Amino acid sequence: MAAQFLVTCEYCEHPSECFCNPCQKQLCTNCVSFHIQQKSEDGHEIVCNTKRKKNYTFHKCKNHTGVECQMFCKTCDVPICPKCVAAKHKSHDLIDLEEKIDNVSYCLDKEQNNLKYCIKPLYQKMIEQIKYRITTVRAHFRSLSDTVTQLGAKWHQVVEDVIVDIKNDLMQMEIDQLNLLEKDKLMLQEIVEQLESTIRENSDLGISKNRAKLLHYNSEMKRYSTIPPIKDFTAVDFQPKLPEKDTLKDLFGSVERFRILDLPEYRVPYDVPQKLSKCLLKHPMLISLIETGFGPDDQGNKIYDLVATSHGRFWATGYSRVLKLFDTNGNLIDSVTLSHKSSYIAGISDGLLAYSDQSDNTIKRIESDGSARTFVNAGEWVPKGLASFDGRSGPQLFVCLHRKEQHKVVKYNKEGLSEQEFLYPAEHHPLYITINKNGDIGTTDHRQNSVAVLDKFGHPRFMYTGNREVGKMKSFQPISIATDCFSNYLISDWANHVIHLLNGDGVFLRVIALKQSLKEPRGLCIIGEGLLSVGECATGAIKVLRYLKTKSDQ
Repeated sequence: MAAQFLVTCEYCEHPSECFCNPCQKQLCTNCVSFHIQQKSEDGHEIVCNTKRKKNYTFHKCKNHTGVECQMFCKTCDVPICPKCVAAKHKSHDLIDLEEKIDNVSYCLDKEQNNLKYCIKPLYQKMIEQIKYRITTVRAHFRSLSDTVTQLGAKWHQVVEDVIVDIKNDLMQMEIDQLNLLEKDKLMLQEIVEQLESTIRENSDLGISKNRAKLLHYNSEMKRYSTIPPIKDFTAVDFQPKLPEKDTLKDLFGSVERFRILDLPEYRVPYDVPQKLSKCLLKHPMLISLIETGFGPDDQGNKIYDLVATSHGRFWATGYSRVLKLFDTNGNLIDSVTLSHKSSYIAGISDGLLAYSDQSDNTIKRIESDGSARTFVNAGEWVPKGLASFDGRSGPQLFVCLHRKEQHKVVKYNKEGLSEQEFLYPAEHHPLYITINKNGDIGTTDHRQNSVAVLDKFGHPRFMYTGNREVGKMKSFQPISIATDCFSNYLISDWANHVIHLLNGDGVFLRVIALKQSLKEPRGLCIIGEGLLSVGECATGAIKVLRYLKTKSDQ
């Protein structure tokens, strides 16, 4: 069956059941009375959708003046009048012009729907991601610059210490030399004093002419004529050494040049193939194995949740305050540090991420500048699983909330205001949540081991309880849930180490398993088209696998 998109009322998001021909507006039954009260020069004509009329301008024939075109030649791809049919287009493939215009109008509406609610939000989300990357790049380079400055200060201190040491050495050598010189000086001064005393005595003896003293005179010449040894030393010299700039730079540290990674283009999976059975791989293939580095919590769980962004990237959260951004090759692209650990995250189109903070029962948003702000205060309700959805009224965030034995899902608008509540029976405990393209809400219940799906108005669609315990197969134990471009549901079965695949109506299609085995799968997210990321509780690793065929495989 070909893919369809939902036609909604011009005034609200309910499905359109009526049409006003003069105003050319889609209406639901609840808004018909409101629309009729609006002034219109042409009045109002409310009909069901099957009887609506399009107000198209008349198309005049180019070949026959004054004649209106009523047919369209598919062979020549031109509108034609009855005269043209008889003249040149008898054997050609013809359809009614109104039918052709209706078909084109339908395609236009469909394209407009996809552009507004699929393509544009994706580009907006990518812009927010780039804004965040700009913030983190600036912060990273500021950190590197601070590191260089700190190292420079240490180098300056080392240089100052070297200068002080050399000056101290010079001062000590100066003191040592001066002490040696001073010692020799004092010794020579003492000898000079003795000489002066001897000279005076000799002079007095010569003047006195005392024969007795002259006969006993001993010469001091021999003693004084031998000069005692003294110390001398070589000159101290300082040899300055100024290293080359490049040598100094090598010693200081090096900067590794960044590599530019060209992310490949990819097709937004907005159009569903006609037959799902032709697109499923018989044996899913392991694309990559990514080690996240998350440690275990008290129960041994290492990884909690995954959420895809763009270009094959996804965020992962585990038993840590750090959220990590990986690509499918296992490269760690970025990280965010939270104030508290969080088990549940969701991507948002007008920001970067949202996460449940159970320390104060709030939902916080990480903005593109890296800051975190409180988006929703749940009061006494404990927030768990999150899922984002781009509706006609703007981005929406769905949150699983719990309070004792009460459980509900609340839809919040972009301002953080509650728009709708979805109540669940006491036995159903919504843990993880996902929203498919139709707006259906799927939640897992790890206590009752079931999956519940509601439509966008809160009406039950189906309940899936999986398999019972048979032989080696344990009973179904779901944890996380995701949805793909087919609006199918993928549910991680923790106990049996497989992924259950259901269609949008809850019909079981198959289990997804790997030859390399999955070990306690928990977090799930779809990356682009046909790639599934699975976070393993037991190992903390993420396995990226392909379960859909590529175009070349089909």
